[in-house]
Amino acid sequence: MKKYFLLLSTVTFLTSLETSAQCPITIHFSTQAQIDEFPTSFPACTQLPYWVVIQGADITNLDGLSQITSIAADLEISYNDALTSLAGLDNLTTVAGEVSIDFNAALTSLSGLDNIDPTAITYLYIQNSGLLSTC
Repeated sequence: MKKYFLLLSTVTFLTSLETSAQCPITIHFSTQAQIDEFPTSFPACTQLPYWVVIQGADITNLDGLSQITSIAADLEISYNDALTSLAGLDNLTTVAGEVSIDFNAALTSLSGLDNIDPTAITYLYIQNSGLLSTC
C-alpha cells in the first residue's frame, strides 16, 4: 500500500510540474507583441500559476490571452493608454487574488471580465479609468 501511495504521490507531483512548466513563471505583459505571441509561445497554458501584470503604452487589445481560464493570484491591468476593451479575457473564470484596473485612459467598459466568479476575487480596485461607462 505504501508503494502505491508513493507512486501516486510522485505521479501527482510530476503532473503538477508539467502543468506549471507549460506557463511562464512571471507574467508581465508590457507590449502588444508579447500578448500576441502568448498563444504561440505557450499553447498549453490556460491556468496561470502566478500574478499577471498588463501594463504597456502600445497595448491595444488582449485577444492573445483568450486561452487563459484562471489566474492563481492577482490581475493588474494598468497604464495602458491605448487599451479600449478587455475582450480577450472572456474565457477567464477565476482570479484567486486582487483585480486592479487603473490608469487606462481609453478603456470604455469591463466587458471581457463577465465570466469571472466574483466570489474568488479578494479585492476589486478600479481607479482613474475615465472613460469607463459600464461594469
